[in-house]
Amino acid sequence: MTTLKINERNHTIEMPSKKFANAASRYGTEEYKMLQGARADYPNYKVVVAKSATRTKDSFKGLDYDFMESYIQKHDEDGSLMEAFKRMRGMDCEVASSLYYGEIKKWFLNQYPEIKKYETLTINNRTNAVA
Repeated sequence: MTTLKINERNHTIEMPSKKFANAASRYGTEEYKMLQGARADYPNYKVVVAKSATRTKDSFKGLDYDFMESYIQKHDEDGSLMEAFKRMRGMDCEVASSLYYGEIKKWFLNQYPEIKKYETLTINNRTNAVA
């Protein structure tokens, strides 16, 4: 069971989640009893629900395999990067398995660091980004 947190710095009683807050709003529940006990011990503290971790924005939305392949074709002069890309994707006849998308994405961004300056790669501006 998750418990309340007493934050003395901010003078707050922090409930761990909205689920806990809902349960604490029902008279007689274990969460209700915990909250009332904390409020009795810290009558001047404000009761808050702890904020959950915020999701980070996907800054490379649209960076899919098709985009990577197209970009490599236009910027790989000797063909070695395209060969490595196809090998990682499992498109090589000798290798039957492929790497995970995250591993391929990391490799691609290391090969082409200029892509990092694009905040979002969307279908609408792909033609500009690939050029």
